[in-house]
Amino acid sequence: EDKIGFCHQLRNYFLDTFGKRLPDGGGYQCFLNQWWNDVDRKMFVGRNFVSIGTCFVLGNLFKGNVFDGFNANMATTLAILISHFPGTAFETNLTRLLGLTLGKVLPIIMMAVVSLSGERTYFSTIFHLVMIWTYEGFFAFMYYTSQEWGLMACLVAGFGCGALIGTRSTNWSDDIFKAQYMEIGQVTGAILIQMIVDVVDTTFRDRWPRDMFVKNMAKIGMTVNEEAIEQWNNHKMAQRLEDKDMDGRVVDSFEFFMGANTLEEMEKMLTSIQESKALIDKQDVLLKECRPRSVVIRGPRTPFQLQACQEAMIWIKKLVHEMELLYMVYKIGPDAAGTPSPHFIHSLHLDPQFQQAVLMALRITFMDLQTLLMHDKDGFINRKYEGNPKMDDPEMNWRIKDEDIEHRTRKDFRRDLCVCVAQRALFDALNHVSQIQHICYSTGKFDYEQFIGV
Repeated sequence: EDKIGFCHQLRNYFLDTFGKRLPDGGGYQCFLNQWWNDVDRKMFVGRNFVSIGTCFVLGNLFKGNVFDGFNANMATTLAILISHFPGTAFETNLTRLLGLTLGKVLPIIMMAVVSLSGERTYFSTIFHLVMIWTYEGFFAFMYYTSQEWGLMACLVAGFGCGALIGTRSTNWSDDIFKAQYMEIGQVTGAILIQMIVDVVDTTFRDRWPRDMFVKNMAKIGMTVNEEAIEQWNNHKMAQRLEDKDMDGRVVDSFEFFMGANTLEEMEKMLTSIQESKALIDKQDVLLKECRPRSVVIRGPRTPFQLQACQEAMIWIKKLVHEMELLYMVYKIGPDAAGTPSPHFIHSLHLDPQFQQAVLMALRITFMDLQTLLMHDKDGFINRKYEGNPKMDDPEMNWRIKDEDIEHRTRKDFRRDLCVCVAQRALFDALNHVSQIQHICYSTGKFDYEQFIGV
């Protein structure tokens, strides 16, 4: 039985890795379906294949200048320095180029210093070992402590260690210097080829970090385009509450909470929360590549609202945490309160108007944030959609008072606690939404005179 269980787990791992599991126990789709339908994976393979293949051809066919023919240095260098993310490749490749160059040049200088200590003596051996330890220790320490220069230090230490090994006769001659100079030229050419391929892929597929951040934010919050804005303005408040075409995953999570009358709705809410967290993780990575130092040539677009995005992401994470808390109340609350149906919270005086007000505030705020991120021209933002409705502030009842306190049971108090937690999560969610809205308006990009009230 153990062998059968192990084989079954191995089979599932293999199929999950190279295939796609269908929901509700429907088996698997065609083999390698997951790879075939993932454009980024296919472009990852194609991008690196073109770069490494081009360098392999050039290293074998070119002879003269820095090329000596039948040399695999260029191809093997790129095989180590695989390009993972096309949108972040330019800055990464510049850092790699600097690290490779220093990794090839600094050992030459250090070995020149070592050669002054003589040859085949105890002092020269000890001095040589100390220089190797100093070189590797310094850049290893930089790798572990420097967030900005860690990658460069890793490359300097890795590509320079081989040139530090040897004696004067093996590291100090005209032929060796010539070979090292040619190697520097070859690896520099390899990095330049990789940069060209990555930039072409990034440009044609519109995968720059700034653009990817804006697209992912639409998946998290709200989609804003001319068609969506026209539809929004043509609808009345009741229609806007029912319309879900523009909603992202965070907004979907809250909508599933409002309509959570079945276990299926609860699972949809959990799925939306998990997808939201996955998108937020991607946004954190992309934000690091949207820094001003990553922009080589900005062009006609205005600078990216980096600080506003960093602050907004903090409150978006807190907002998702409130959604998780609401899900936990629905998941655990019915059993704790002795009520089997998950919709029991809605029957305990959670104000529906307040929930709808939170939903509308959530939508308007994410529309403002998306509009701010999409605006890349000089001048104010002329917001073309209606919003900012007046919001009621109902009394937050932290305890149910429909029964006499003397006749209440432990389950009644558990039920009240679930309701209080849900109310508090809603209230905190509204505060987080207000913070995001404040961040958007504090940038000074919105033309307040053009705001249209409802």
